[in-house]
Amino acid sequence: MSDRRSDREAAEGNWSFLREIVHRLASPAHEQLQWTGSMCIDELALDFDAVYPASWQSREAGWISEELAALLSAIDQKLIVLTGQGPSAWTEEALRFYPGWEELRRIAHRALVLMPAQPWSIPS
Repeated sequence: MSDRRSDREAAEGNWSFLREIVHRLASPAHEQLQWTGSMCIDELALDFDAVYPASWQSREAGWISEELAALLSAIDQKLIVLTGQGPSAWTEEALRFYPGWEELRRIAHRALVLMPAQPWSIPS
């Protein structure tokens, strides 16, 4: 029983962190810059990279639909593309004006709409 509880708690923690990060990625550039503060802008991607691989827990719990899975994958791919574009894609100016960042924010916003704060509380 305790294994099930710890699995459930891990899934809930993963979901909450994933949702928080997707929210950050969906936020306007000025809010992203406030969040990063003195950190590097790549922290936005590093946090997603840290939680996305474990999203299988939330998927197994039934909280990630096919549509949401596709959007999360698109976020991951967009971050890979931005990384491949080098340091110029990771500046304050790029975050504000680069079309790739705007596209990432649109994808993240679409994903966030599909991510209730506590899907485990929604009756099925």
